[in-house]
Amino acid sequence: MSEDEYKRYIRYIIRAMLRGIVLFLLSISLIIVQNKQSILLQLFSAKGSLKIALPALVFLFSASYLWYYTCLGAKIMRRKLQIYIGYTRAIILVSTMAMVLQYF
Repeated sequence: MSEDEYKRYIRYIIRAMLRGIVLFLLSISLIIVQNKQSILLQLFSAKGSLKIALPALVFLFSASYLWYYTCLGAKIMRRKLQIYIGYTRAIILVSTMAMVLQYF
């Protein structure tokens, strides 16, 4: 891989991570504003609706999306960027577990 292709690939991964972070934060804010318990179970109940469960589904998708691109970025990026990717992965893991325990 040439240096130019390498830089383009790094930019692609960073942009993908930024999009994932925006989705992740927006879904967290929607879940917190709704303040509902057992969100995913409400999707399958008679009173539940997709409007209540959609932020939870987006949250789970964006967490897995971010995890995938941080794994991909950790393989190819330089040492300094790998440290920031490690911090991002730690934040994703901790906030996902906190949200699951609180709202799911």
